[in-house]
Amino acid sequence: PCEKIINDKENEKLVRTYLNELTLLSTGVNMGIYDIHTFGRLFGDVTIRLYKQFLPYIRYRRKQRKSDFVFAEFEMLAKNMMKIKKEKKGLIDAKANIAHKISDDI
Repeated sequence: PCEKIINDKENEKLVRTYLNELTLLSTGVNMGIYDIHTFGRLFGDVTIRLYKQFLPYIRYRRKQRKSDFVFAEFEMLAKNMMKIKKEKKGLIDAKANIAHKISDDI
């Protein structure tokens, strides 16, 4: 799935640079320097989408470098964003159910 990236050296360099920059930002969020909830509201969905999109390339780079630490901070943040999104969906669903039950009782 990542052949288009790795077969084009210019494109691979752009993707690798982008992922490195995302990893730096992710490190700041993971360390608490940047607020994770604010980051999530601004970039949560984008982070999740990019992680899923680039996961085959991330795995390729880890295998190539023989290290599971390649882009690990970005992965950690993306997984946290998925967890937060799932928790928020549960809260929204619960609020909707409460509102629906109240309106049914009226």
